[in-house]
Amino acid sequence: AVQENISAVEKLQDSVQQSQTSAEEQLAEGRAAQQEANKLLDRVNIAKSETEIALKSIQNNVDKLDDTLDSLRG
Repeated sequence: AVQENISAVEKLQDSVQQSQTSAEEQLAEGRAAQQEANKLLDRVNIAKSETEIALKSIQNNVDKLDDTLDSLRG
């Protein structure tokens, strides 16, 4: 009976070790995925900023064209 209990405890320890190893691997994968997501988010934010700058420039050009057209119309 004692040997059976020892065997059961050893099996349980092996199972716990496997679960811990699996959890550590999944955590590492999750961290890597989070880093990749952060890089992509940074790229999106840069693109958004560049787009906003371009839109402001376009609007400024449109305003200047409107002013020029108004002055030509007199």
